[in-house]
Amino acid sequence: MTYFLQVNLHCTPLQAGCAFLPFSVGIIATTTLGGPLVTRLGPKTLMAAGSTLATAGLFWRTRLDTASGYAGEVLPTQILVSVGVGLFFLAGPNVALSGVDPHDAGVASAALSTSQQIGAALGPALLNTLYVSAVTGYRTSRSESPGQAPQSVQLEAHLHGYRIAFIVAGALPAAAVVALLALVKTPKSTASDAAAPDPGH
Repeated sequence: MTYFLQVNLHCTPLQAGCAFLPFSVGIIATTTLGGPLVTRLGPKTLMAAGSTLATAGLFWRTRLDTASGYAGEVLPTQILVSVGVGLFFLAGPNVALSGVDPHDAGVASAALSTSQQIGAALGPALLNTLYVSAVTGYRTSRSESPGQAPQSVQLEAHLHGYRIAFIVAGALPAAAVVALLALVKTPKSTASDAAAPDPGH
C-alpha cells in the first residue's frame, strides 16, 4: 500500500504516512472498545470474525487500478483490515493462554509475543518479495527493461504486483479462519455463562 500511495497516487512520504493513520486508529479503537465482546461472543468467534474482515479488506485491494483513489478504495479497506486485526489480537491471548497452567503462563505469553514478532518480520519480507518479482515478471513478459518501459506499462506492472501481493496477503487470514474453526474448541461453559450472568454482579 505504501508503493500504491507514493507511485500511483503520487503522495509524498509524509502524506503516505499520514494516510495510514486511520489504520492505527481503527486498531486502537477496536482493541479499546471491543473488550466486552470477548466475554459476550467468545474469543474464537471474535478471531474468526476479525480474520474474515481482514480477508475481505485485503481481497478488496486486489481491485486497485489506475482510477482508484484514497477515499474510495484505500480508506475503506484500511478500516476493514484494521478492525479485523484489532478483533483478532484482542481475543488472541485468550485462546493462546487457555488451558495453560499458571506456572507456564509466562512461557506461553512469551511464545505468543515471539510468534507475533516473527510474523511481523516475515510478512512484509514475503509480500515485498512477491511484489517485486511480479512487477519484474510483468515487465519482462512485455520485453521491456525497467528503465525503457513506457509509463503506462510501468504503472500496470505496479498494479499487477499489488494484486499478487494482496491475493497472498488475503489468503493468510483466510487460512487462519479455517484453522480457527478446525482447531480451536469453544468451552461448553461459555455460552451458559454468557446467558446466565452472576446476579451478584
